Amino acid sequence: MPVGLYTPYQTVMRQVGAKHPRQNLENPLKFIYADASPIANFTKLGTIPMNSKKFFTQLPAVFILTLGSLILSPTIANSQPQEAIDRWADNFFYSVNPQLSRRKLRADETLYIREWNAIARAVPDILVYQNNSCGGGGYKPTFEWMLSNYDTQSRNGLNLVSEDLDKIADAIFYVRNPELGGRKIQPGETALANEWLRIRTAVSRLHPCD
Repeated sequence: MPVGLYTPYQTVMRQVGAKHPRQNLENPLKFIYADASPIANFTKLGTIPMNSKKFFTQLPAVFILTLGSLILSPTIANSQPQEAIDRWADNFFYSVNPQLSRRKLRADETLYIREWNAIARAVPDILVYQNNSCGGGGYKPTFEWMLSNYDTQSRNGLNLVSEDLDKIADAIFYVRNPELGGRKIQPGETALANEWLRIRTAVSRLHPCD
């Protein structure tokens, strides 16, 4: 088993805080059925002290379909694949550096390289593996690595409300301003505040279903 991954049963145990595989959890499947969101944490039927045939005849059809799509999905894990991290890092990096026209960086462009690396370090903390289907229950689930929260759009314009995207803006801002040492912008530092806001606006993202 790859380092950093857990079996579905171990994942259930971690979610409920059990220190032992059976401690504080008499019926693991009952826990999953009560909170049917991370259904990918489905444990092996062989470890469940219940009649699995009777249970499955009682499951709603939508639950079974969603469960099947998660079990068969090849990318279910507790950590993001490097490909997803790189893709999001590229996305943010070229948004704040449009003058590069998405060309590859040269080895001597150390400032750009440091900026990209700072973004890549921040990305794993903001990605979640979730359903990207926007059509509701009648559509086949499509799972991918997405942001855990997004900005919103209103009649007044763009609302920069995503804390995830704040983290990306911070990563870029402090690489560009290393003399600040990571300290907060002070009330009178208008130029710095405007710089951060420009970066934050450039990395803004709306949910794909909005």
